[in-house]
Amino acid sequence: MNAPVAHCRGCNQAIWWRLNPSGKRQPMDYDLVTGQPTQTPHHATCPQVQRFRRRPEPAAPLTELPWWFR
Repeated sequence: MNAPVAHCRGCNQAIWWRLNPSGKRQPMDYDLVTGQPTQTPHHATCPQVQRFRRRPEPAAPLTELPWWFR
């Protein structure tokens, strides 16, 4: 497989885009040592993955009970 190399906007690592069966594009890692695309999703290895999340982070755990539990 010869996939074109792109670069992640968050960490600048080499990636390639795969089409899922549903037709959506998914970024995948590209191994520069072997020169081959891998089957590892880039969101599993990207240190900047939080920049690309669509949902906000979950709220912090409660430090004290709400007034109705006191």
